[in-house]
Amino acid sequence: MFDTRKTLLAATSVIALAAGPVFAESHVTVDDTNASQAAESADNAMDSAGNALENAGEATENAAEDAAQATGNALENAGEATENAAEDAAEATENTAEDAAQATENAAEATGDAVENAAESTAAATASLGDKIEAEFADIADRPIGDLTGTDVATANGDEVGEIDDFAMQDGKLVALVGIGGFLGLGEHDVALDLSRMSWNAEEEEFVVNGYTEDELKELPQYDKDAVQILDDDAVTLKAAATETM
Repeated sequence: MFDTRKTLLAATSVIALAAGPVFAESHVTVDDTNASQAAESADNAMDSAGNALENAGEATENAAEDAAQATGNALENAGEATENAAEDAAEATENTAEDAAQATENAAEATGDAVENAAESTAAATASLGDKIEAEFADIADRPIGDLTGTDVATANGDEVGEIDDFAMQDGKLVALVGIGGFLGLGEHDVALDLSRMSWNAEEEEFVVNGYTEDELKELPQYDKDAVQILDDDAVTLKAAATETM
């Protein structure tokens, strides 16, 4: 009897034996291809690594060059800034010196002008007082001032406020030193009254102070004895005293 199963098994074995070399050869071909691709990938990786190292070296070199350039620029800028600062300081010092010299010159000119103006004002005031003596003190202009000490002084309202103790020069002006307030010479204080603000009352034979009340005269400060030059009352007339300067 024909055994079909055995026949099939035998046929399969034959086919397998026939196909074995072909299968083995295909496996060898596949393995060689994979190895070749792996080697190529490795070469590419090495090339990439080499390129990366080369790029890193170039980057480091460029960074060093940039740093050196930046340092050089910074030093150059610092030098220029220091030089500019020194020039500015020197210029400022020179300008300050020039300004100080100009200010000194201006102050000297101002002082000179002030002195000149003061002298002119004093001369004008003296001439004006001389005219006033001629006009308003005509009755007593040629009398020695010693004859006029002790003369009463009153306000324009007629209030008796004191008497003349001396005549003196103060700041280039003729002044009358008058004892104000007190009683019988007690408790009074002496004030300096500009003679240009006074007039002569021939009827009462007294000096009149214009522009002050009795209370205002009492409030005037005591004159500074070191600031006045008392005139020799026996050697000078009122008219002569009016034209005299310090």
